[in-house]
Amino acid sequence: MKEYRFTEKNAKRTAKSMALSLIPMMIVAVGVGVYLSDMQSKESIFDNTTLVIIIIVVLALTTAGGLYLGFRMLVRRLMGESYRLTESGIEKIAQTGVVIRINYDEVEKHKLQKNGYYFKAKGKQIFIPSGLDLFDELKKEIVEKLK
Repeated sequence: MKEYRFTEKNAKRTAKSMALSLIPMMIVAVGVGVYLSDMQSKESIFDNTTLVIIIIVVLALTTAGGLYLGFRMLVRRLMGESYRLTESGIEKIAQTGVVIRINYDEVEKHKLQKNGYYFKAKGKQIFIPSGLDLFDELKKEIVEKLK
């Protein structure tokens, strides 16, 4: 039985890539929100330069703060997770102590993706991020067991 975990460096790198992928969606959501707000008001909010500057500053600060806090929480969560290969299957142990087990003979679907390895069994699924320490070794062992 071998256990795989994130080092702090790899957890930060994985969390950073996940957080950066959310930025375009956040920008679109903020833009739509400001546009809808402008449509509902009697006067255009874009006519008042001071109001526009205040909106931009507040949105930038809240977005940056949210990304920073989310990044820190994600790093802690990733470092608290571990993945274990046993003779019979794959286990994901969450920081809370919850264990998800998928036996090799139960695997209905497994797919290697750019950002990790996905496993699905009846009523269970496990995603192993590619930023995990020794991911290539883990992947090779799993492929051998699934043959």
